[in-house]
Amino acid sequence: MISLICAGGKFLPSGAINSENTEIFTRERADFSNVNVIEVREDVPFIIEAARRASGEYLLLLLRPVRFLEGFERHFVDAMRRPTPALVYSDFLEGRSLRRLYDYPGDITERFPLGHVLGVKKSVLLELGLRSEFKRAYLYDFRLRLEERGGEIVRVPRALYEVRGGEMGRGLLASFSYLKYPPDLEREVEKAFKDMLKRRGAFLSGGVRRVFDVGGEIPISIIIPVRNRARFIGRALDSLMRQTFVDFEAVITDTGSTDGTREIIADYAEKDERIRPIFVEGGTLARALNLCVLNSRGRYVAQLDSDDEYTPDALEVALDVMERHPDAALGVSYYEVIDEEGFAIDELDVVRHLEFDRNNILRTEGAGALRIWRRSVLLKLGLFDERNFPDFGEDYDMVLKAVESHDLVRIHRVLYRYRKHGSSSDITTDEERKINLKTLARKAAMERRKLINRAGLISRGLPAS
Repeated sequence: MISLICAGGKFLPSGAINSENTEIFTRERADFSNVNVIEVREDVPFIIEAARRASGEYLLLLLRPVRFLEGFERHFVDAMRRPTPALVYSDFLEGRSLRRLYDYPGDITERFPLGHVLGVKKSVLLELGLRSEFKRAYLYDFRLRLEERGGEIVRVPRALYEVRGGEMGRGLLASFSYLKYPPDLEREVEKAFKDMLKRRGAFLSGGVRRVFDVGGEIPISIIIPVRNRARFIGRALDSLMRQTFVDFEAVITDTGSTDGTREIIADYAEKDERIRPIFVEGGTLARALNLCVLNSRGRYVAQLDSDDEYTPDALEVALDVMERHPDAALGVSYYEVIDEEGFAIDELDVVRHLEFDRNNILRTEGAGALRIWRRSVLLKLGLFDERNFPDFGEDYDMVLKAVESHDLVRIHRVLYRYRKHGSSSDITTDEERKINLKTLARKAAMERRKLINRAGLISRGLPAS
């Protein structure tokens, strides 16, 4: 017997459901012998009550109306029938299109795509329970606690059900979906996440270190890695030419452009000695960033992607903030999203990352842009990781490292314009690879934070276990 629990509202599933070995728990009235109606309004008590009444050991939690495909029971049950506790999910159809999900990499964020049906043994669900303080983030919290008990998150690599329409976002908008959370959901997700950090010994509550600043020959260096951006590099450099603060240099590393980008850069450099190009053949994004930093002369280093732009007052405002916060390793501003022609995209609000703190950064996608660093901090932290994050996630990894021991100051102004276009790295980088790289950065940060906390306990004469 397999029990279908309609957890996502009042509805009934459809499709290849055998009433002889399947029972349904729902809040929707229905005159079918295998349908059990539980008139409980809130999800958590409804799910727990349905699990208690379930006749069999295997449960499927339905998060929205679905149409099951032939053989779904067998594949879900086979995946749940293992010695370790498991939360099971599967690929599915969106209309006639296959939605292939990804094998679970240990992602600690709430945004990893698990689809709309989750399988779990009745005994596992009732033993771990669903925390009643969560009205919406209860399954995210359950997944985190299940992993801590040695449980597995298991994907069935075949479509077992169909949904109408595509409601699971992808790409840039999916990654930053948390920016649109209503306040109550953000509070719940943050609580589940930070509770997990505390249980695993990775929650940072101690102080930060002072920054050792060695100064520089000039106030600030802008670093720009580039390859084949002939369409946009001129706009990026024009945004520098319009700056109200003029005592800067722009160090640009081109790693082998073949589309005329180099010629454009050389033309700007010939007209303005502040433009300092470095032309190399080949190399990764992280390597290009490091070459920029190593060849820079500024006390501060600000990042500018070759297809993005600064606002005219970006450097003036960012420098002023950093000078007024001498213990900050970096400053991060708000940014707006623009289209290929430079116009703001109306449906995308200004990105503020108000959810940022040094713990919550581990579940979000970043802290914002522009990013202005103390050059001494980048050198101290060993520059960008070329081995693990050659072409994606290198800046996120660096931010995680910096905030573990230093302050990050928020600049509450739009100083950066992020251009969304078809060939940007956020669009062209494989979604699964992005998830895996961000997960790698987060796992490494978790281990560093555990060491920081153990070292703090030892320094105070307390046991580190």
